[in-house]
Amino acid sequence: MSDKKPWDDEPTPMCDEDKRQLWDCCDGEYRYFIPEGLAGDLERRLRRANALIGKLRADTDCGDFDKDDLEQRLANIEEVLTP
Repeated sequence: MSDKKPWDDEPTPMCDEDKRQLWDCCDGEYRYFIPEGLAGDLERRLRRANALIGKLRADTDCGDFDKDDLEQRLANIEEVLTP
């Protein structure tokens, strides 16, 4: 069984734009580094969650689901957002 998650194929244009800024950030007097891969993983998760929320919102307008389906969709969103 594969460990691949549904959000693994999401694009990461914000991270690909300027990787230097992601890994070497400076905030006033404090300097910190974001581990390589962390920002991309976060961007993929947020994009996937946004897509799931968009689908849920569209289906809500149609009323095209029941309580069990709603619970499953919310659980899917929670899974994406939980590292």
